[in-house]
Amino acid sequence: MPLRGLLGHQRLLGISLAAAISVGFALTQGLFWAGVAATFAMALGTALTVAVLASLALGSRELALRLGGANAAWAEAVWTACAIGGAAIIFLFGTLLFIASLGPARPF
Repeated sequence: MPLRGLLGHQRLLGISLAAAISVGFALTQGLFWAGVAATFAMALGTALTVAVLASLALGSRELALRLGGANAAWAEAVWTACAIGGAAIIFLFGTLLFIASLGPARPF
């Protein structure tokens, strides 16, 4: 099975686990249909988030190609700057989380 298929199944499992927990908790409280509604709300939220992120990614790529025109060097420079900037943001966020984990455990 290709890696893409494996990752897709893993994501599906994560959504299904959250749905099962929601429905299970709602069932213990006697609110089965509230759990079903929560599951549909999670599915809708996931669908909207993926659609918006995909649209932004595609739109920004098309904008960069349109602004660059036939100048491949400029387009490559923008692509490299975006890649380095994205990597820096992820690195800084990870560093922030690591530093926050070094402090004492405070539940509230």
